[in-house]
Amino acid sequence: MLQGKYGELLEKIRFLFNEDKNAAMSSVRRLIANEKIPIDGCFGLANEFHLIQEFDIAEAIISISADKFGFRRPFGSGHNRPLEGHNFAFYQSIQSFQAYNYYARVRSAECGGIDVYYTNDLLGGGQDFGQDYINVISEKIGPVERIFEWCCGPAFIGFSLLGTGLCHSLCLADINPKAIEAVKHTLRRNDLTRNVDVYISDSLKSIPDNEKWDLVVGNPPMAGDQSQEFPGPQRLSIDTAWKAHRNFFGRLSLHLNTNGIAVIQEAKNLSTAETFVPLVENTSLEIFDVTDNRILDDIYYIWLRLKC
Repeated sequence: MLQGKYGELLEKIRFLFNEDKNAAMSSVRRLIANEKIPIDGCFGLANEFHLIQEFDIAEAIISISADKFGFRRPFGSGHNRPLEGHNFAFYQSIQSFQAYNYYARVRSAECGGIDVYYTNDLLGGGQDFGQDYINVISEKIGPVERIFEWCCGPAFIGFSLLGTGLCHSLCLADINPKAIEAVKHTLRRNDLTRNVDVYISDSLKSIPDNEKWDLVVGNPPMAGDQSQEFPGPQRLSIDTAWKAHRNFFGRLSLHLNTNGIAVIQEAKNLSTAETFVPLVENTSLEIFDVTDNRILDDIYYIWLRLKC
């Protein structure tokens, strides 16, 4: 744990976030500026918060540091430029920080022949058990014209389905701007901008009415409350009172084509299909099947379609 000046600063920042999370960013920005903290000090603070699993605070400090010191953001236009001189020395100096490796180091994974770019704080399972969608869709549905991935993150699932020829075009949406930056980076690096549409959206609230899909997939936050502990940012795991699910089910029928289907991943220890029946019953949708994930037994799928 940090001692002295930085230890006191850590407690002040934690207090600000606990008091008012929405106002904390500007307060912490001023605090870091007034204390004249150098870049390695900022990363040290971010690292301490990361180690005690205060992920939102750690990410906020790194974002503030990027604004203050002008270092390259993940997925930014200058991210792939060579590191020279002072820049090179700076990046070497922060490699040891777990916070840097978690929030800022850009990695890629091959999904259906497409290089998908991400940082570790965006990982929610799509790169792992989400790949079971390839087997499920190819065996039970086959290729379709257009797929939508809800809560896409870096879009491991959507890009895998596009890359393996299970759709001709793709629509992606996520509430996290950083996830959308990662998706756009993948589009640029793979020359896919003509095949894929991307939206920043709280569930389906900002999706244009003219978006229509043949198939919807998704790996959303799978817990309806905070009673479970998760090894990462809560936004990846917790959907308080199923608010995002409720909005998704309430608006999905507006975007499904006549024979469209939604196949959504959930966690067996956190819900059952019956959990979502009350969220669906007053919509134009029905749950018509439940199947298991074959990569991770703890995951299951709920299948939805328009009511006849």
